[in-house]
Amino acid sequence: MELLEDRTLLATVSWVGGGDGVSWQDAGNWGGTAPTASDDVVIATGNVVIPVNNTVSIRSLNTTTGSSLTVSSGATLQVNDGDSTVAGSLTVLNATMRAQGASSQVSVTGATNVDGSNLYVSGGATLSLPNVTSYSNNTASDRFRASGTGSVLDLPGL
Repeated sequence: MELLEDRTLLATVSWVGGGDGVSWQDAGNWGGTAPTASDDVVIATGNVVIPVNNTVSIRSLNTTTGSSLTVSSGATLQVNDGDSTVAGSLTVLNATMRAQGASSQVSVTGATNVDGSNLYVSGGATLSLPNVTSYSNNTASDRFRASGTGSVLDLPGL
């Protein structure tokens, strides 16, 4: 008998809004289990909020124009190694958004508001936010950073 290598099956987790209808961390909003770092996330409808000071790490994120996602103050949204299209609105206020890994291509095509936040790209990832047209920063800390060969932070509207 020959042993095979371990395999991790990727899961697609879809927002159903069956919990409190808003909070990312409420498992009922995902049909029983909130997404983890190996999950592909789909949000087709709803106004989803990553609450204050929470960290969310997922494989990929795909939203439709009928949805919105808010990353609250002190929270972090990290996308790892998956193609993502955010067609719904995205708000990142005094929070952090990260894209990492060579397979991570994140394109935010919906209405986008990013202020006082950190945008980080690493390991060959791309984060494209063409609808960001203004940015306010009240501190002198490092807010935008692309590190590693092939990493791209694309903000053509700024």
